[in-house]
Amino acid sequence: MPQLIIFSTQILNPTMSLNVIIKLKQSMNQKCFFCSIIAMAIMSFLFISNSQATVNYPAVEAHSLIRYQTPKSSEWHFDKLEKDTPIHFNFRGENYDVGTIHKDSIILSKQTSEGRFIAYGYDTAMLDDEFAYPSQPIHQLTVTPFAQTFSQPKTNELFITTKPISLYTKADINSAVFGTLSENVRYPINANLIDQSGNHWHQIFLAGNIVYVNSKDVEIDKGISVLTFHHILEDTENRLYRGVSTTTSVDAFKNQMAHLKSLGYETITLDELYQFLKKERNLPSKVFVITFDDGLKSVHKYGYPILKDLEYQATVFMITSRIKRHTANWQPDSLQFMSLAEIEEAKSVFNYQSHSHFLHKLHNKKPIIFQRTERVIEYDVERSIRALRQFNPSVYYFAYPFGAFDTKALNAVKAAGIKMAFSTVKGRVKPGDNLLKLKRIYLLSSDSLSIVEDKILN
Repeated sequence: MPQLIIFSTQILNPTMSLNVIIKLKQSMNQKCFFCSIIAMAIMSFLFISNSQATVNYPAVEAHSLIRYQTPKSSEWHFDKLEKDTPIHFNFRGENYDVGTIHKDSIILSKQTSEGRFIAYGYDTAMLDDEFAYPSQPIHQLTVTPFAQTFSQPKTNELFITTKPISLYTKADINSAVFGTLSENVRYPINANLIDQSGNHWHQIFLAGNIVYVNSKDVEIDKGISVLTFHHILEDTENRLYRGVSTTTSVDAFKNQMAHLKSLGYETITLDELYQFLKKERNLPSKVFVITFDDGLKSVHKYGYPILKDLEYQATVFMITSRIKRHTANWQPDSLQFMSLAEIEEAKSVFNYQSHSHFLHKLHNKKPIIFQRTERVIEYDVERSIRALRQFNPSVYYFAYPFGAFDTKALNAVKAAGIKMAFSTVKGRVKPGDNLLKLKRIYLLSSDSLSIVEDKILN
């Protein structure tokens, strides 16, 4: 069997500590005062470390772990599965098949009134109801703070599955198979390994075990695309904004969104994105985000019905000082903004977040935000948040006017209570990114469906 060049860290158990102490005592020069002091210090450290880190694992080969977010009061048990057991991941109230754990595998699970759960990625997954009651627990653990942090992924990398893949008990193609992961799974990587034959492996945590994925079976996750749009017009009525990158055609927008839907892609909310970037929840691989800047009337007139028909959701970053009290007649030759009634009507599709109150202006052809003090920016963002709370009590996200920001702006939006802020820098987002400097991607009217795929697909 090939030996790994990189090995996973092992926990020092009490027996190992005792053996180390005995060897230290045997090799220590009795007449050396300083040696005695050093030895006592080492023994004290080992004793303290083990009093905090000791976890009673059952006598099995699997490296059993406890998920890092497990509540201290929870009771997690080691169980031996009696059958091949499907795993389900809950996404928006629906259970998606995300894999299977094979018969006779030792797993760490918790029984609740909703079912039996296992640690899965950044969150949890549920075992199939038919097999929700495995054999009697082999062992019960007392969850400690040390154990809770031990299974946190050590990288910000994830992989994506495009087909069902095998999970191996060792980084060896000939080792036993622990289970499988299904297609359309996005999963965090704990470590990347290379064996002596040059084969690459991804180490992951699943159901209290360290298991391995052959890197040839998966794709490294490039991140989630956050799309940005501004203005939408019919080609026949677009007389003033042809060639303007921030204006897209109704036909192009409709075709692009319908194409992504046909490929199985779903939209996620900024709340879901935030939890994912914070490593607090799982997301499927085929997801993306839609955002609109400014809050233009055209977005309500054309974008809203298209997205509603596709059951897609989007975020509108509103310039709150430009919200209209009364709904105006449609005038495609001018930039009109949404009214109170239009905002209310589209709440089933649009989530409204801040694009500032008075800061969406230019001064000497530069964003005025650069000319404002940190306190003025903070006050403006707070004012915008207050204006939006009549439609949405949870206003935590922000898009910089013209995508412009500096240190003052970063400090100001954070002080105003903003959790995520978006620029116009091109790129995708993933865990580890600065949440106040997130990138986005433009889709243009001229983008073919193949270009759309390049911008969205992994």
